[in-house]
Amino acid sequence: RRSTTLALRRLSGAEVLEIPVRMTGFTGRRFTATVPTSTLIALAADDLEGQARWSARFTLPGVDRKVPLRAASDLAAARAEAGRHVVDVGRTPNGRVRVAVRRAHPVVDGARWDGDTVELVGSWPADLEGTVVLAARRTARDRTLDVEVADGRFTLRLSPGAMPTVAGALPLPYGTWLFLVRTDDDARAGDDGEEHGVPLSVEPGVLARLPLERVIGTKPFTVSEEDDDLVLEVGPDLRDDERGPINQHRLRWQDFPAFL
Repeated sequence: RRSTTLALRRLSGAEVLEIPVRMTGFTGRRFTATVPTSTLIALAADDLEGQARWSARFTLPGVDRKVPLRAASDLAAARAEAGRHVVDVGRTPNGRVRVAVRRAHPVVDGARWDGDTVELVGSWPADLEGTVVLAARRTARDRTLDVEVADGRFTLRLSPGAMPTVAGALPLPYGTWLFLVRTDDDARAGDDGEEHGVPLSVEPGVLARLPLERVIGTKPFTVSEEDDDLVLEVGPDLRDDERGPINQHRLRWQDFPAFL
């Protein structure tokens, strides 16, 4: 018990911080580990935009490996604002403790499908100003969204099956789309604009209800989560008998030649 420590490990696998653990309670079944937020912000300073994430593990006496620290199912996310950044302690989808330093960002605490429209509501940082966009993963494509912000709350509604374009209302193309808030600094961060911005994160209560799926026409749309960030996954515009390698092979080498 005297040599128990809490190790914070970056998601890349590098260990950067060890914190002494104090055992409490009559039988030593409780513990306390104090991690200064200033230390976490300093460790994250060298990362992209001062953001970093760590997993939490225990080093136990007589055990050669580190034991992942699991979170209680009712653990509420803890956040502390520090200037332009937020220190966040929460649980991952697989129930482990996660510590993160991020830019101040909107937090979604309500998500649902209203017919063919996605509705997101949540809290909005007081000093955050920018444009909400859907940014396609690994490309420079993005779509500007309308959002209502009032009294520290926001409401966002979009119809992914009928997005406005110069050719009229069309469904979003196939791929994974990330919800971002783009500020003036983000607009100057690079010419490609790829994933520059503040992502929308998700409260644990909403996280437990994801994914939220809807098929519009023949195209599937899914609101889900990647690394605590909200994403919209758009499937291919295919019928059930057109999906998969076997059906695609049949379409290319049997149905299409017969059509010609």
